[in-house]
Amino acid sequence: MDEDSAPTTWWDKKEYASSNYGAAELKNLFSKNDFDFPKAKGLVFDCLKAAGATYPKSLVLDFLVALEQLLKQLLS
Repeated sequence: MDEDSAPTTWWDKKEYASSNYGAAELKNLFSKNDFDFPKAKGLVFDCLKAAGATYPKSLVLDFLVALEQLLKQLLS
């Protein structure tokens, strides 16, 4: 892809829209939404399926909390 080309994606289901689905899903679960761009449940599930996380004994690592702690240390 050259610099002038627009990026393309296969992740284009309407259910993936964070503003339409992710925010509403979080509000339904927790009565509020503290995130700017929450990911929709369907998008996260489909990402996990694409990564093979639905196989038996799959391991999914979430580094978001560790990244947040690292950023706090760097900024303080």
